[in-house]
Amino acid sequence: TKYELVGFYDKDKEASEKVASEFGYKSFPSMEALIEACDMVDVVTPTLYHFDTAKQVVEAGKHLFIEKPITHTVPEAEALLELAKIHNVKGQVGQVERFN
Repeated sequence: TKYELVGFYDKDKEASEKVASEFGYKSFPSMEALIEACDMVDVVTPTLYHFDTAKQVVEAGKHLFIEKPITHTVPEAEALLELAKIHNVKGQVGQVERFN
């Protein structure tokens, strides 16, 4: 296959264990551990956490897929774009939730 789902991270340990058990995906003990194991990260957090999460991904030199809106504020989005340039990573904004 061209792509591999390496795993996921959820700060709710009980939810992580349930998803790992039910679907067989690897649950990582921290976001840092997940980021380290990946070439690209799909950020699927609530919008208020997009910037902080995406910043960690980009600063680790990993490519990024993030659902719209990119961040909660325009200055955060601009800062994230600048970080992506500095760290030479690619990013893409998803439109999956376009009707919500």
